[in-house]
Amino acid sequence: MLAGGTEDRGREVRLAGVISPKSSEASTLINRNVTVNGHRTSMRLEPAMWEALEDVCHRENLSVHEICSHVDSRRTQSSLTAAMRVFILGYFRAAVTETGHALAGHGGNGATAFSAQPQSRKVASQG
Repeated sequence: MLAGGTEDRGREVRLAGVISPKSSEASTLINRNVTVNGHRTSMRLEPAMWEALEDVCHRENLSVHEICSHVDSRRTQSSLTAAMRVFILGYFRAAVTETGHALAGHGGNGATAFSAQPQSRKVASQG
């Protein structure tokens, strides 16, 4: 709240570099053409979803078209856009599991970014 009792609507709430849904960027959809199983179509996704999809493509060494074709061949009743959102969410949810952290080479051993302390301090406090 501002001094006059009005809410600052232009303020962006940030947590670990993620923009909250209150930001104007979060509600802007971007339309892009993709080729799905040899057929050209379009998808409208938020900028953060396109960035996340590009991150998945880079990590898996696949094109956007290949990932969209993969998801399309496995979806049942939802639209391609909805299926892509669910796929992206599932991909990153899997990455935050203990197994996902281990495969990425970080996490595990109970250490987190919030609890990490210099190693010498931990040793000193145990003795």
